[in-house]
Amino acid sequence: FEIIDTSAVQFENLSEFSEEFTWNFGDGSTSMEEHPIHVFSMPNLYNTSLLSSNTCGVDSTSLNVAIIDAGVLTSDNERFSLYPNPVEECIHWKSDFIVEQVELRSLAGEILFQEKLEPITKSGKLDLPELPIGVYVFCLINSDKRFCAKVLSTR
Repeated sequence: FEIIDTSAVQFENLSEFSEEFTWNFGDGSTSMEEHPIHVFSMPNLYNTSLLSSNTCGVDSTSLNVAIIDAGVLTSDNERFSLYPNPVEECIHWKSDFIVEQVELRSLAGEILFQEKLEPITKSGKLDLPELPIGVYVFCLINSDKRFCAKVLSTR
């Protein structure tokens, strides 16, 4: 596996001749993708496993993954919600404060999208149809503060 950031992990299937794959991430989530990306929502030790099969039989392997930090960039994250995360084509957001601007940045800090909201609001939707697979930082900004969280794109 490869750690993408503090809570997102790219799993790599190394089985040979397999036709079906079932990943169990140890947090109640599963995937049937061959090489899935999974975001863990909270710090913990997760016992992950892969069950691979073909017409000749089934094989399995497991690995413990330690997530030290859930990946939230601000302690004020309870003041807004983002969904879905991982992102596919759009992200919806809702806050308990007035938002004047939204931003999407790379982990390196490069601004990929920035919009001043007219009128200012407490909820919205951001279309991201061409966003490559990766981890990004989504920020809601008002005159007092910037509230940010990491988001994962799986497209």
